[in-house]
Amino acid sequence: MGKLIEKLQQVSQSGGGSLGFFGRGREGGRKPRPAAVLVSLGVGDVAAAEAAAKQGADGVIVTGWKPQGADLGAIKNALASGSAVLGVELAAGVGDDILKAAKEAGASFVVLPSSAPARILYEEVEQFDRVVTLDLPTDDMGLLLLRTQSVLPAQVALVRLDMPSSA
Repeated sequence: MGKLIEKLQQVSQSGGGSLGFFGRGREGGRKPRPAAVLVSLGVGDVAAAEAAAKQGADGVIVTGWKPQGADLGAIKNALASGSAVLGVELAAGVGDDILKAAKEAGASFVVLPSSAPARILYEEVEQFDRVVTLDLPTDDMGLLLLRTQSVLPAQVALVRLDMPSSA
């Protein structure tokens, strides 16, 4: 189990309530939160990463990451003060051993685009989470494909809602 899954489990768990005579008088339990907060930003957005960590974000996703020319060291240092986990969203057209390269760069998880080849999911990297991006189905075939994607070896699914912004 990787750091992203641990973080998501922490978010959904409360501090545990006590029963009996001492149940109401004890403090110290964490309030349960309904969702985790993950922030997407670019490789050069170090100030935004630091601000996200200070404001309590659970994770940061660096978008469009490629192993060549994208150093995550500055963002890792910016997140060191908090408990946010670092992940990368792969750019299109990535090669083999990309998960190993992402882990060596300091990422705890990777977000795979829906166009990524399935073979990437089968790369063996210990304690490294995989997030699969799913497209919303637009027809019956898309709905069938969505059902088959539940057997992929990924720990988390990301469903993007393409909603127009209101101006």
